[in-house]
Amino acid sequence: MDLHPTWEPVTQVHGASHGLPVTREKRGSPSSHPACPTGRRRVEGALSSARAARALQKEALRRLEMEHLASVRAAGQEKRRLQEQLDTLHQALDESRRHNQGLAKKGKLLEEQLTNLEHRCQEAEGSLEPLRQTEQETLKREEDVVRLGAEKEQLDQSLNSLHKEVDGVRRQNHQLQAQMEEMEQAHTQQLRDLAAQHQRDLATEAECLHRARSQATQALESQEWTHQQRVKMLEEQVAGLKEQLDQEVQRRQQAHIDQAFQTGP
Repeated sequence: MDLHPTWEPVTQVHGASHGLPVTREKRGSPSSHPACPTGRRRVEGALSSARAARALQKEALRRLEMEHLASVRAAGQEKRRLQEQLDTLHQALDESRRHNQGLAKKGKLLEEQLTNLEHRCQEAEGSLEPLRQTEQETLKREEDVVRLGAEKEQLDQSLNSLHKEVDGVRRQNHQLQAQMEEMEQAHTQQLRDLAAQHQRDLATEAECLHRARSQATQALESQEWTHQQRVKMLEEQVAGLKEQLDQEVQRRQQAHIDQAFQTGP
């Protein structure tokens, strides 16, 4: 008698709770190949698919983390560039202020020299009248007055030039101050824009990571559920084979017992 198990073709039905295909076996006609190796290959295929899904999930997370690090580095470089420009403007403004202070001190010194010369001129002019005793003294005093007048005129010209230079430096300071304020405002706005863009990028990356994790988790759960169903099916098939084998052994033992009784004395 043939001891091979008999099976009917395997059909698929949809589970009511998960919506995934579930396999059930039917017994009947004989089959030339056992179902255990095929089920094992299916289980190994499911495990391989799960491992591939995990690897894809890890690769997606690593790629998103690299993009996030690149965005953070670009924002840091832009911030350092803007800070260098701002530091350069601060240095230029400080140098202009120091130059302006030096010019102010020089102007004050020239004004003091001019006041001293005016005082000396007044003293010289006041001393002309009592000193006109001799022509020589008179000429000398006149020469002194002329010389002092020329020096006074030269100092006046120097003072006027210094005032003009101070005015130019003040205008330059105002321009530098306006440029610095404009740069600070632009720098602040750029930092705000960068921070806002960074927050948006982080939110987008977090959402992508959440979606990727959810999809990977769902796929993994689906594959695990399918794997459990296949394992359950194989266990049921093994139990059926064992039951058939036990029945066949019992039937043969009974046949031997009956045959022994029939051929006995």
